[in-house]
Amino acid sequence: FEWTRQDPSHVTFVHVYRDHVEVMDMKTASYRGRTALFIEELKHGNISLRITEVTEADEGSYRCFIPTLRSPVKDSTVRLVISDGLDILIV
Repeated sequence: FEWTRQDPSHVTFVHVYRDHVEVMDMKTASYRGRTALFIEELKHGNISLRITEVTEADEGSYRCFIPTLRSPVKDSTVRLVISDGLDILIV
């Protein structure tokens, strides 16, 4: 599966996970060393993404896409909102 940042002009790869490993050469430089999965939770279907050292520049829409999922719905989008004082909301 892959987590991407959805900008109007382009797609940014935030975290790509294939064959039980992270694919580092696809990750955008600004996210290197700042993203992680909850590895122990993957077996329970939890593919949540953790982003550390969050800044206002990280605000935006993020899409999780699972191309191999046997379902008509293969993706979901969340919006990361940063408010004053760097409070973080996921909507």
